[in-house]
Amino acid sequence: MKKIYLLSTVMILLLALFAGSVAAADLAVTSTSVADGKISLGTIDRDDFEKDHTFADKVLTFTANADLTDVVATFDLKSNAWHTGAASDSVTTVANASTFDVTLSTLEILESDGKDYNDFNGNPISGEGEHALGELTITDGADSITYTVVYTTESLLGYEKDKVKVEFTDIDGNDEDDKVEDGESVSEVKPGYEVTITVPVENKIQSDNRYDSIENLEVTITGDELDDGDDLDEEEDDVEIDGEDVEELTFSFKLTKELEANDYEVTISSTALGEDEFGGKHSLPTFKFDLEVERNKHEIVITEAKLAQTLMECDETTNTMYVTILNIGEKDEDNVEIQVSSPSLGIDLSESDIDDLVSIEEDEDDAEYDARFNLRLPEGTKSGKYNIAVRTLLSSTVKAEETVVLTYNACKEETVIIIPDNKDDVVPAPVDKEDMDKQIEDEKTTTDKVEEKTDKTSEDLKSSPAYIGLLILGYIAIIGLIIVLVMYIFKKN
Repeated sequence: MKKIYLLSTVMILLLALFAGSVAAADLAVTSTSVADGKISLGTIDRDDFEKDHTFADKVLTFTANADLTDVVATFDLKSNAWHTGAASDSVTTVANASTFDVTLSTLEILESDGKDYNDFNGNPISGEGEHALGELTITDGADSITYTVVYTTESLLGYEKDKVKVEFTDIDGNDEDDKVEDGESVSEVKPGYEVTITVPVENKIQSDNRYDSIENLEVTITGDELDDGDDLDEEEDDVEIDGEDVEELTFSFKLTKELEANDYEVTISSTALGEDEFGGKHSLPTFKFDLEVERNKHEIVITEAKLAQTLMECDETTNTMYVTILNIGEKDEDNVEIQVSSPSLGIDLSESDIDDLVSIEEDEDDAEYDARFNLRLPEGTKSGKYNIAVRTLLSSTVKAEETVVLTYNACKEETVIIIPDNKDDVVPAPVDKEDMDKQIEDEKTTTDKVEEKTDKTSEDLKSSPAYIGLLILGYIAIIGLIIVLVMYIFKKN
């Protein structure tokens, strides 16, 4: 008897479970407006948190896959205070394979009052991504189906005017720049260039919002083989940007002179999302562009130019300059020359007829050439900094030039100390020989000026009328004296 009772109980439970599963079956409807159980209202760019955002009414068309009666559509906001909405259906009875419409209306995002506000899934509705506005349920009394109504907001971070700035400095120090959009290329980039990329990150939140800043953003720039031969991977972290403001991030790197001709992709992205003051997350859209590295047909560069000693003292007269050149052009080269010169130091050296310098694309080792120059400073070289020019020439045409600075400290001049005969006399301070020579020269100049002035005064006197008159009177007196003397002699005889 007990066995029969137990068996009956089990049968009743199974029937109840079966009935429950039938009652819980999805309503037999389909719609092209539904994807993965969600109904999307589209993407919005909500840059003003303190204004309502109203969606247009959305009409959804459903197809009944069975005869339906007492069809009712309801919209549930899930007690979310930041959204509104309602739903209504067009019919109550639908035949199999027939269609009916459900309208979502008064869909709205309400303005923020300065508090944190989330959708019913717990995501701050200020941030980018998908947000749940509510749930739409359609039922015929027996069966039902529920869809999540969502919308998507874009990140409020971007690039000012959708461009980044790329600046180059070539091996001769000349600058040029270009502005590039996502997916574009920058051409005529050469090995050895110094590259600076300026990323203007823009915060699109309206600045009159009470809460408008985005902080804690981390931006990274990457690229294969671009950072002096290594992979480029630089980042700027803890970036904070006020509403409607632009923060310029600068990344600099140098291309090696050995870099092969190719297209090198540069990628800018956010590795840590920025966060607004409601807790919403914002990414910086990924931005990519190519650096098109090109080589000249004929290009000889200097990869090293250094002195054995950059500082020389007075007792040192010789030095050594080490030079390494590299053929980064497309062609093998002959008749290459290296020059080392400094007119101020009387240095003029060269090594010519360097042949069989192959292109780096063929063989990196044979594309390089090392040279050594012995330098001798002339006697009497004064203290100072001297520029020494190092040049590479190809068929007498200068292809590259670098300047190396030599600092020279000449020997100090001896000082002269005057020792008095009387020990009670005050001993003057030591006098530098150069100062004494200058003083003597100044005194000589003064004496010359006095003598010159005296001579000039004498010449001025001789040319005056008074002087000429006195001279004539003197001549007359002498002639008169001679006449008197002659008359006296004749009279005596």
